[in-house]
Amino acid sequence: YEIYQCDWSSDVCSSDLEVELRMVREELANSMVACGAPSAEDWVHYRELREREKKIKAELMSAGGNN
Repeated sequence: YEIYQCDWSSDVCSSDLEVELRMVREELANSMVACGAPSAEDWVHYRELREREKKIKAELMSAGGNN
């Protein structure tokens, strides 16, 4: 098995962040496939996902991740 580098002070492993980042990216990809013109709510959701993606990437960089 593989041991992941963790910051136990925050109790968040970089592997957890990588999984969350993958999920956000999948949701972003799925939102772009939706049929029809995006609604205002769709754009808000898209921007929120992009902001979450940026935060996760920043957390990974500070934890020594490579995404």
